[in-house]
Amino acid sequence: MIPFLTVSQIVKSKDGVEIGDRKDFIRTCTVSGLKTAQELNIGNVTVGWREYCGCVVDKLIPNITSRELMDAYLENDIMSLFFKEDNLEFLMSCVEGFASDNETALSNLELKIDNDPKIAKIQRDLSLKECIKGFYENSPDDYEGLISEDQIIDYCNCAVDKMFEGGYTFGDMLQVENENSDSYNEIVMPCINEILESNSILNNINTKLRVTGGGISSKIPLVDYFGNGYKLKINIDGVESYFLLDTGASDILINRDIERELLLNGALSRKDYIGKTEYIMANNQSVEAQIIRVDKIKIGDYSVSDVEIAIIDDGALLCGISFLDVFEKWEIDKNSKTLILYK
Repeated sequence: MIPFLTVSQIVKSKDGVEIGDRKDFIRTCTVSGLKTAQELNIGNVTVGWREYCGCVVDKLIPNITSRELMDAYLENDIMSLFFKEDNLEFLMSCVEGFASDNETALSNLELKIDNDPKIAKIQRDLSLKECIKGFYENSPDDYEGLISEDQIIDYCNCAVDKMFEGGYTFGDMLQVENENSDSYNEIVMPCINEILESNSILNNINTKLRVTGGGISSKIPLVDYFGNGYKLKINIDGVESYFLLDTGASDILINRDIERELLLNGALSRKDYIGKTEYIMANNQSVEAQIIRVDKIKIGDYSVSDVEIAIIDDGALLCGISFLDVFEKWEIDKNSKTLILYK
């Protein structure tokens, strides 16, 4: 070790070994980079190789062992350390660091597979792993039991291919969960449709995606209604009331009072009124009902989205069987007076 080097100039490895002069590492990185290209372009920002290499050395070298560095040095392949899968995150943090001062530049950074087959494979493998990890982290319950692990891998292979081949930018991929974005409609939906070959699977997923929250099951207390059935509490877009559980009815029925409350709290607007239909009541009387679509119904620990319900002028509030059928299964425990819903 050169004695006049200051502490700030000495580079230590992950295992604490002092392995050289920071300037020497930056010089090696810079020379190697210049052999590939004169400039490092990040979106609309041009970064000098020396700046970039300084960042890489400060972030990467302390996270590799002295043995790894020595092996790479003896093989005259220091740059291979830069492209190891475990080290790519350090490189990306340097890229993002230079682009962070220019948000437009980062958003416009186009995602491309490198021309070097070795680096291209690392890029693709890393993207595939991130896709699979993100799939499980963002929607573990929604797809459980509906999509196999192999199908998730197939989906991510499709998505990664489209991402790199389609000329998408970093900014595009940040919008991947926005249903109105190009990346959602040109990557997510086509790839999901490819793996969902049967309509039955797709329909099951669409049904299950409507039910969120809670665990595997939820117990809802029932109130005995004079020995003629049960009532249960349901919240419709912020308006909570007790509904008569009527397994002979088809839909959820509300009256004009509940409609008025929904209008007053802004839950209902003109676009939510979707038509009219005839209902036969328990006394065999035919009544006209207005059909509306509500954003969310809360029952027990669950929320159900985009539910069509009916409005009648007079009568009891009813919870019909078609609403319960959006769940995987339901049952009534008469001993404990509870309705048990299974997600």
